[in-house]
Amino acid sequence: MAVTVTLALLASLFVALTIVPMVSSVIASKRKKQPGRAESKAAAYFMSLRDRYRILLRWCLRHRSLVVIIAFGLFLASIWSVSLLGREFMPPSDIPVLSLQVSMPVGTSLEETDSVVRSLEKIILEQPETRFCASFVGLSQESKIDAAWGTGPTGVNEATVYVRLVDKELRVRSTEEIADSFRRRLPVIEGATFEFFDMQQVFTGGAGGTSPVEIKVFGPDLKVLQSISDTIAQDIVSVEGLRDIETTLEMGKPEWQVHIDREKASQAGLTVSQIAQSVRAGLMGVVSTRYRVEGDEYDIRVRYREWDRKSKEDVELITIVSPRGDHVPLYQVAAVEEGAGPVTITREDQERKVSVKGNTYQRDVGSIMEDIMQQTAHIELPPGYFVEYGGTFKDMQEAFVTLFQALLVALLLIYMIMAAQFESLRHPFVIMVTVPLSFIGVVVGLFAFGKTLSVPAFMGILILAGVVVNNGIVMVDYINRLRRRGTDPFEAILQGASVRLRPVLITTFTTVFGMLPMALSRTQGSELRSPMAITVAFGLLFSMTLTLLVIPVMYAIVDRIKERKTS
Repeated sequence: MAVTVTLALLASLFVALTIVPMVSSVIASKRKKQPGRAESKAAAYFMSLRDRYRILLRWCLRHRSLVVIIAFGLFLASIWSVSLLGREFMPPSDIPVLSLQVSMPVGTSLEETDSVVRSLEKIILEQPETRFCASFVGLSQESKIDAAWGTGPTGVNEATVYVRLVDKELRVRSTEEIADSFRRRLPVIEGATFEFFDMQQVFTGGAGGTSPVEIKVFGPDLKVLQSISDTIAQDIVSVEGLRDIETTLEMGKPEWQVHIDREKASQAGLTVSQIAQSVRAGLMGVVSTRYRVEGDEYDIRVRYREWDRKSKEDVELITIVSPRGDHVPLYQVAAVEEGAGPVTITREDQERKVSVKGNTYQRDVGSIMEDIMQQTAHIELPPGYFVEYGGTFKDMQEAFVTLFQALLVALLLIYMIMAAQFESLRHPFVIMVTVPLSFIGVVVGLFAFGKTLSVPAFMGILILAGVVVNNGIVMVDYINRLRRRGTDPFEAILQGASVRLRPVLITTFTTVFGMLPMALSRTQGSELRSPMAITVAFGLLFSMTLTLLVIPVMYAIVDRIKERKTS
C-alpha cells in the first residue's frame, strides 16, 4: 500500500507540473470575460464566507491563549478517550464460514464421535443462514495439514465441522451472532468441548491455532500447571464477551507409567536409558529393515507379539539385557502403574507450557484482556512459574509498537523536509501542530461509527500524518510570501489565511468525499477497510477546521506578531 500511494503521488506531481498548466492555459484562453449568473452567486457566497472567517480569525488572534488552551484541551480529551474506544489487532470480519472444533473425551470410539457430529449437523442445517456443512471425523488424509496447524482433528475422538453461510448481503444476523446461537443449542456432554475457530485468521494470513485470547502458564511440573490453568479458567468465566474457554492440557489418556527404581537398576548394571529403550523396542518395535516393491518402501518392524504386550503383567515381563549379559525382567527394577497422562505436552522456548484459550464475542480483545488481568491478579504463582499473555492480543501490542515507531520516523522525515524547504525551524513546527489536531477527528470518527483502534485505523493515522500538513504548508507559505513583499505581519496572517481558505476547503473536501464510499461500505470485507477511511476522512475534516484557526494563532505566537494599534 505504501508503494502504491508513493507512486500515485509522484504521478500526480508530474501531472500537476506539466499537464495541468497546459490544460489551464487552453481553458483560460477560451473563457468568457463576463461570468455567468451561477458563477457570480458562487463567488458572492464564498466572499461572504471569507469575510466571516476573517472576522473570526481576527478574534482568535486577539484571544490567543484561549484558542491554544481549547485546542490543547481537546487533544488531551481525545488521548483520554482512546481507552474508551477499545483496542484489537484486526476488526472482526463477517466471513460466511464457521469452523466448529469438536473434542470428545479421550477413549471415545470413532462411531460415537460420528454420531455426535451427525446430531450437530442436524442443528446447523436447521439454521436459515446455513447453505451447507462438511465434517471431518478423526484423523484423515485430508485433515492432516489442518491437524499440523492445530485446527483439525488429531484422533478418533475429535472432529471438525465447517459451515458455509449465505453471503452477508442475504442475511440479517452476523457470523458472530449465528455462532452464538449455535453455542446455545449444542448438547451438554461430560468431558466434551465445542469450540468455534476464528476463520478470519485463515483468510487474512494469520497462523492457525492462534486464539484471540490466550493466557500462557509456564513451569516445570504438569500437575501444578494444570492446577494454575484450571484456576485461571474458572476465574475468567464471568468476563463479559469471552466465549469457548478451554485449556490445552487435556489429562485423561490412559497409559502404563513405568517408575524406575534407580538403586535396583544400578545394582543390575542398567541405566534409565537402557530400560526405556528396551521397553520401547518391546512395545513399539524397532525398524530392522525395509521391504521394497515396485518403487514403494515398507518398514519391517520387530516387536513382541500382540498377546505378549496386552496387559500390565506382560509389560512387567519385558526382558532387559544388562551389559553383563544378564536377562533382567522389568518388574525387578521398576514398578508399572496404570494412570492417565496428558494428550499433548507443549513447550515454548524449551519451557513446558499450558495455555488457557478463548474467543471473543461483540467486545474488543483489549478490554477483555484488561478484565482478565484484574480477575487473575490475586493468583499467587509458585517459584519457577510465570504467566504471559499471547494470542491476537500479543500480536496487537507488537503491531501497535511497530506502527508507532513508524509514525515517529514519518513525522521526523516530514519535519526535516519542511525545514529544508522553509529554511526555518520554527515555521515547520507550526505546521506540525496539525498532526495532533487531526487525532481529535480520528477519535471522534471512530466513536461515531462504533469502531475500535485497530491496525487498519493505525495505518490510517500514518497516512493522515503525511496529508494533514498540506493545508498548513499552503497557508504558512503564502503568509511568508506576503511578509517578504512588505505586508504588515499581522495583516499578512489575516490576508494569507483568508486567501488560502478556498484551496484548503477544496483539498480537504475532495479527499473526504473520496473516502466516504469506503467508510460507509457494508459489503464483504468492509470491516477491514472502513476504519482506515474513517480515520483519514474525520482526521482531515477536524484538522481543517482547527487548522484554519489554530495555525495562524501559533504562527503569531512563534513569531511574536501583535496587532498594531491604530489611532
